[in-house]
Amino acid sequence: MVTLACAGILLLLPVSACAAEPTPAPTSAPPTAAPVFATDEEALAAAEEAYANYLSRSSAIAHGGGVDAQLMTEVATGEALETEIGSFEEMSKAGTVGVGELQFDTLTVQSLDLSSGSLSAYVCLDVSGSDVVDGSGVSTLSEGRVERLPLEIGFVYDRDGGRLLLERTRTWDGENFC
Repeated sequence: MVTLACAGILLLLPVSACAAEPTPAPTSAPPTAAPVFATDEEALAAAEEAYANYLSRSSAIAHGGGVDAQLMTEVATGEALETEIGSFEEMSKAGTVGVGELQFDTLTVQSLDLSSGSLSAYVCLDVSGSDVVDGSGVSTLSEGRVERLPLEIGFVYDRDGGRLLLERTRTWDGENFC
């Protein structure tokens, strides 16, 4: 009986060794995130709205003398956020306040990634309607300052918040396009 059992096992081994391996189920392609913006125009409109919100928030905090600088986290991130918070801390220490409003015009997209939502743009920042004053109401800014500044700005898309955040702002060192 033992021999017969061993022979039976030996007969089954070649059969099982020749059996086809089970084929794995085909894997589906990894899901791809939908593009953040459907068109360049949609991205431009989002950038204009995001920059307007950034300037509005910045002006509001400046009007309060730099208090509540952390509110900039709702409109900025990275380098832009660090710079703004640093400026507001200096403003608060100096006892100065902002008056008037910052404005912009001529926002032009330089580069854009529709899928990630990252965007770089050129913009003309108009500071002519704003000032920084001390406790006596005297301007602390230089006379003859440039009132329209050419900037290169960059945004990243915050998927959790569903909005663009200003990530960087740099003075354009090429020909003034404002």
